[in-house]
Amino acid sequence: MRMTVPMEVGLAVRDLSRMRRFYEEALGFTFGSDIHVPAAKAAAAALCPEGYRVLRLQTSYGERIKLLARDGAAPPAGPQPDFILDQPGA
Repeated sequence: MRMTVPMEVGLAVRDLSRMRRFYEEALGFTFGSDIHVPAAKAAAAALCPEGYRVLRLQTSYGERIKLLARDGAAPPAGPQPDFILDQPGA
């Protein structure tokens, strides 16, 4: 199978450092980039109110994964949150 465009999946995570270690050490992904998205853009995209970070990791075959985590504390428990990165399992 010849890939013409790398596949890239995004996962919302709560512990970015821990998940990065898992993907790099256990699964062999390599670091691609670490980007901070400011609050205004994060809220406009309905991801979270205070901004978030995106880590991009890649396999040796070119598949990529984005790990997304909000800045600040974890979202409060309760009714369905307004923002995507506050929703468990997003």
